[in-house]
Amino acid sequence: MPNLIRIQDTEIEIVEYHGQRVVTAAMVDHIHKRPVGTANAAFNRNKERFDPEKHFYRLTYQELNVSRIIENPPPNGLTLFTERGYMRLCKIFNDDLAWDVFEEMEKVYFGEKPIPQLTQAELTLQIAQNQVEHERRFAAVEQRQDKQEEIQELHSHIIGKMTGDDGFWSILYWRTMTKNPVPEGQEKRFGMIAKNLCIQRELDYVRDKPHPVYGSVNGYPPEIIEEAYNILMSLQ
Repeated sequence: MPNLIRIQDTEIEIVEYHGQRVVTAAMVDHIHKRPVGTANAAFNRNKERFDPEKHFYRLTYQELNVSRIIENPPPNGLTLFTERGYMRLCKIFNDDLAWDVFEEMEKVYFGEKPIPQLTQAELTLQIAQNQVEHERRFAAVEQRQDKQEEIQELHSHIIGKMTGDDGFWSILYWRTMTKNPVPEGQEKRFGMIAKNLCIQRELDYVRDKPHPVYGSVNGYPPEIIEEAYNILMSLQ
């Protein structure tokens, strides 16, 4: 049975490719209440603005049949749009409904990322490595004279730091490193501003990165976090 999700008053099937959620032109027409063929026509008129593998994937019938991404694949193949590609289609539509639907798609459809499938051995090794590193850092701090203050500082550093993606910082790690105060209760708003800046400028950011304490955190370029902080403070 297909895995369905509701966007406003419309149900669509979840389609995944290369570890990310994608949409077809037919799905876009359906959820945006457009005549059949509208999304494909918009894509073909503006194809030079779409980069393969960044904004879309073009799969042949054979590739679709082997991967079983969708049932009954069309003989001529199919175009799959990434989140960024879908956003570009919404820019072309440029009406209130397009952006209302996009906002919900971003949150409900694209916001739920597939969980990487690790083997039991890989999962056990990852947990063990995180635990060893965590304990090693705390043990080193405890040997110092002013251990209480040092432990607190290191703990803040560990829980704020991203793992595995150089150049992307979490909000907490940025706050720890810069010691800039964030108004109470504004952390989530801070993160949303940083995320929207990345989407508007089509910049990469890390979402739902595994974290040994919080489970997962988002990471952004430090300069984007700095700009988001200035915006947040100007709104206070």
